[in-house]
Amino acid sequence: MVFMKRARKVQIPDGVLEARTAERLRIHAIRSAFWYADNEYTTAQIREKLYDKGFTDQVHMFVRPGRENGVIDFVGTAIDTLLEGHPNHDSIILNLKMSKYLNAGKSAAQVKRELEKIGYTPETIQEALSSYDEERAIQKEAQSIVKSKHVQNYKTYDRRKEKVVSLLVRRMFPYHMIKHVVAEDSIREHLRARLSGAAARDTTPNQGPSLANVLNN
Repeated sequence: MVFMKRARKVQIPDGVLEARTAERLRIHAIRSAFWYADNEYTTAQIREKLYDKGFTDQVHMFVRPGRENGVIDFVGTAIDTLLEGHPNHDSIILNLKMSKYLNAGKSAAQVKRELEKIGYTPETIQEALSSYDEERAIQKEAQSIVKSKHVQNYKTYDRRKEKVVSLLVRRMFPYHMIKHVVAEDSIREHLRARLSGAAARDTTPNQGPSLANVLNN
């Protein structure tokens, strides 16, 4: 990813713009839009970034020598130009993000919240989540958590298990999935790693601690 220096806000003069000024601002808006697109911003995010740079949705009039004055909306023009060449831009970004969310072990609730933040519609989010493999996501996240030093520092199976459950709850996974994943052999193996005797015993086999206990702790 290429990092863009933080630029000063553009200054759009009041009144009718000179043709050269209008063209300079138009090119600047378009180039900015494509830079953000290349860095995996959605069109909704790109629009907000252009606002941050000083562009607005206001329609500006500019001089066209020998002809009637022209009008331009710099933000709209930049977004339209981007979508003319890349009509599926937001769909492509959505697929990239869904893959990243899965690899990061995010819950469906976390994914929903992230997609809302970057401007996807409820309908698009619902469709994306309908094919999201949350079971695979919780497997990834549970494996990462149970192997962590934070969990492995606990000296009993039950305390480790309770901590894994607690962290998965914080990550907004459904509790029925959490109870299932902590009962799987691959997770149980890490829960009892380097423990012996009573410390290695699971006093709640095939289930997690009660959700009330986890939340209270």
